[in-house]
Amino acid sequence: MKQLLFMLLLIIITYPITAQQDDTIEISPELIAHLDQLDVAVSQLRELDILADVERRFPTRQDVIDFVMQATQEELDVQTVLEQTQFYIAFDFVSPEFDLVATYTTLLADQVAGFYDPETGIMNVLLTSPDAVLEDELPILEQLVYVHEYTHALQDQHFDLLTYLEDVTEPDASLAALALVEGDATLVMQDYTLLLAEQDPLALLALLDDDLLLDAEMPAGTPAVLEAELTMPYFDGLLFVMALHRDGGWDSVDAAYANPPVSTEQIFHPEKYLAGEMPIAVSLPPVELGEGWEQLMDYTLGEFYLREYLNTQVDRSTAINAAAGWGGDRMNLYYNADRDARAWVIELVMDTPEDAIEFKTAYMDFILGRLPESTVIGDCYTTQAETLCLLDVDDTTLKISYAPEVTLARQLLDNS
Repeated sequence: MKQLLFMLLLIIITYPITAQQDDTIEISPELIAHLDQLDVAVSQLRELDILADVERRFPTRQDVIDFVMQATQEELDVQTVLEQTQFYIAFDFVSPEFDLVATYTTLLADQVAGFYDPETGIMNVLLTSPDAVLEDELPILEQLVYVHEYTHALQDQHFDLLTYLEDVTEPDASLAALALVEGDATLVMQDYTLLLAEQDPLALLALLDDDLLLDAEMPAGTPAVLEAELTMPYFDGLLFVMALHRDGGWDSVDAAYANPPVSTEQIFHPEKYLAGEMPIAVSLPPVELGEGWEQLMDYTLGEFYLREYLNTQVDRSTAINAAAGWGGDRMNLYYNADRDARAWVIELVMDTPEDAIEFKTAYMDFILGRLPESTVIGDCYTTQAETLCLLDVDDTTLKISYAPEVTLARQLLDNS
């Protein structure tokens, strides 16, 4: 999913957005002056100079749909779709019938309120407020979107976002890198909102009363993991950037682009980033599982995906607390296309023995919920269709494996 998230630095509005009717939008001199004022306000709030003019566009909803569909085709090649789809299925995030491309295209086309494209340097803002028209001043909601996207433009001018984002390849590190960028823009948007509240509190209250910014939900049927992936960089990224800002102002935030967060653990626990605490390096050798099996992934799962995985069977609070002791991991995912079967193994290192005990306790509840009719064979819990194994390596390290048969799960556990 990170390919599209990285390609567009976007802002989502999580309520149904009505399509604009006009195919062309006239921008008056008065509106241009208003936008110039917004540019200056963002520059002052963010304490970044404007180094170049930024092209502004106000696309229609159909423009966005067409763009997202084209971008999806370009960015999500067949192998990427296979890997991400099988990952989501393997960790119980979606059903085997899940269509990644269709779901993601629909989600973005329906929810995006604005985006900045670092490849072209163009920022796009949609008219999303009910009955909004483009006159001499943007409606308040569109002002907030504009501020968010213009912050991305300033980030790009100062920190070269394309290089910054393309330097990261692993999913967990990618989410962490994106959280800095989106959290930064969201904090500026929050500061601008406070500025608006001082100038026109009634207008801002009307916006909130319409539930345009609060109590919002994704479209029905959106997989929880996609919602979490899409929103985490904004909400948790905001808390992360606020922690940096408290520590050293915008200079501290600026410095993070040269020394970016490398794990979602650092985003969830900013004190670890500020202390320079890095993830524990873990490696796993590939395992030959036999005819038809291929290795699809060799990645770090990370605290974010670990908590989302746990949350498929245990309550949110338990999942968050159990994953919070994450210190490092490595995950290998295997796929058999002939059988449409998946297998995986994780070596997980927790920060302390107490963290390992807390995780193991939560994972035993997970197994009982996931395989309630299982038979216990050593470290494995097996049914006729699938097996989960959990092994203590030492007082802080565990191995978990999953496969259709106990022999394969055991093979992954013993040979990884």
